[in-house]
Amino acid sequence: MKRLHWLRVAVSIAVLWVIFTKIPLRAVGDVLGKVTPLPLFFAFLFYLCGQTLSAYKWRLLAAPLGFQRRFRDYLSYYFIGMYFNLFLPTNVGGDVGRGYYLAAENKQWTLAYYSILAERASGTLALFLVASLGILVSGGASLPLWISWGTGLATVALFGCLPAVPALLKVLRARVRILSPYIREEMTLYWKTPDLLVRALLLSALFHLLLVLIHFLIGRAMGLQLPVSSYLVTAPLTGLAAFLPVSFNGIGIREAAYIFFLGSFGAGPAVAFSFGILWLAVVVAASLLGGGAFLLKRREKFPTTESRPDA
Repeated sequence: MKRLHWLRVAVSIAVLWVIFTKIPLRAVGDVLGKVTPLPLFFAFLFYLCGQTLSAYKWRLLAAPLGFQRRFRDYLSYYFIGMYFNLFLPTNVGGDVGRGYYLAAENKQWTLAYYSILAERASGTLALFLVASLGILVSGGASLPLWISWGTGLATVALFGCLPAVPALLKVLRARVRILSPYIREEMTLYWKTPDLLVRALLLSALFHLLLVLIHFLIGRAMGLQLPVSSYLVTAPLTGLAAFLPVSFNGIGIREAAYIFFLGSFGAGPAVAFSFGILWLAVVVAASLLGGGAFLLKRREKFPTTESRPDA
């Protein structure tokens, strides 16, 4: 595991080194020196709104699994997970942290992590949906055909496979012994309440549209005059590239993705790389708020089953 960690660090360093051989640091400094603070501040506020929306969606998905917590608890756990992501090699580390806090009271670890998996899965579906919308709106002329067609086909495939998930879980439980203890009947609840599934997908789509707005605001802060359709493509696909577990927390891969996608719409390499720096700054600033939530949570004692009011 440690070797894999250092491999991801090496990938991030290697990609950044290649970028810096192509882009003079002075050019990046010139771009950042012309940034207008106000749109960047609004981008930060909308990012906080997006994470709050995600915490609310997580609460909706966790409630049918037996987790009855206050919304402020979910919000606290969500920001703690964001804070953990600053130091852990992948976003999965933050998910482990918030799953731990959610299940700390009733010890239902499998269901807690399933709620997080469901939250992530609904977000991924919406990500591909928004990206496909962006490609349709922009005509996809600026992108390679394999990205345009690949995104569209992946979107159709993911939504097409969605109704078959309960049957797949049943097969896995019966035939894969190593997984059978972790596949619970409660995992099919979302398909028994399709209105909840639709609400989660709509909230996920709204979240990704907020990310598009944040990208638009960062572009405005930099003085970019790119069409909104360019951000409909760039925001979700760059997020997908950064989520791949091949670098340290997406560093390097994310910046390279910005150079590629924004470059496809006419932005220069220095501008696109600076865009990536500003996006990272917004994320880090918001995630640091989770550090305060983490310190407060450490002072609390989790209630035992005997002390719960509904026991």
